[in-house]
Amino acid sequence: MSKKTDEKVRLIVRIATLCALVCVVTISMPIPIPNMSGAYVNAGDAIVYTCAYMLGGAWGALAAGIGSAVADLILGSMLYAPATLLIKGLMAFIAGRLMARGSGSFKSRFFALALGGAVMPLGYFLYESILYGLAPAAAGLPFNLIQYVGGVALGLFLVQAVDRVLGRKGEA
Repeated sequence: MSKKTDEKVRLIVRIATLCALVCVVTISMPIPIPNMSGAYVNAGDAIVYTCAYMLGGAWGALAAGIGSAVADLILGSMLYAPATLLIKGLMAFIAGRLMARGSGSFKSRFFALALGGAVMPLGYFLYESILYGLAPAAAGLPFNLIQYVGGVALGLFLVQAVDRVLGRKGEA
């Protein structure tokens, strides 16, 4: 196998592995949001950010979006799968691009995850406004904000841990 082919295979394996990990973590403990059919809070965003860090913006977006959308399908939230594909993909894309440009410091990574993650509560609020109206979407917003904060905190921890395990020195 040529070196170029070997690198492509490794990339495909990384994408597939992280895609599966996003899905598994997302479905492992979903907490349903009251009065929002199919909506739930989960810990999958932490892996979305890990995808962004390990694969970069575009490939991380692919793994994060597909893994999250598949989780919606498995959990019976088919109505959310298309929005999830876009929202989680965009989260990873923004976070990955910003981490690649940043200094690798805790502060620059926090900024990247916080900015990328802000897409989630805003995106689901807009989507749920279309589905259910403004009042129910506003009622679901606190749950999305909790997931946003928790996802950024846990994601930052995981990104820092991946750095240590891979022996990186703040590179993204």
